[in-house]
Amino acid sequence: MTSLLMNIFIGLVLGCVFLFLSHDVTSMAMDEIARTFCQSLVMSIPVGYAVGDFLPTMAWGQKLAAALHATGRLASHLVVSLTLAVVNVTVILTACMFIVMLASTSVGDVLGIVAMLWAPAVASGFLAIFALLPVAQGLATKISGFDPMAEAD
Repeated sequence: MTSLLMNIFIGLVLGCVFLFLSHDVTSMAMDEIARTFCQSLVMSIPVGYAVGDFLPTMAWGQKLAAALHATGRLASHLVVSLTLAVVNVTVILTACMFIVMLASTSVGDVLGIVAMLWAPAVASGFLAIFALLPVAQGLATKISGFDPMAEAD
């Protein structure tokens, strides 16, 4: 449940970032902006959910935090959030760009666009994850009745 909620949150944030970085929204009609944003959101959620299921990035972040002796709650959350942002956002960005653009452009061009969008995507993804991961975990616990943090203790 946490993964689904986080992918909705990240999809909303990254959808806005990509929209403003890759389109001249000042010249777009409102329905075109809404369609483009919704298309991005609908595509990124299942891609992100699959990435979250296949890559144990939360566990990687927790292991990295332990290795860095980031034992405080804030320090550990910072390392975990950064790990999630770098790995998941990179994979989600790359997969979504290939899905959208590969039919009309070359692999090199897609990789160039990914490289151009990577830093702002990871930065905004990090901010969203850092701010919203505790919210998603709390909501998931309330909805499902399962508290993964209580199980870890």
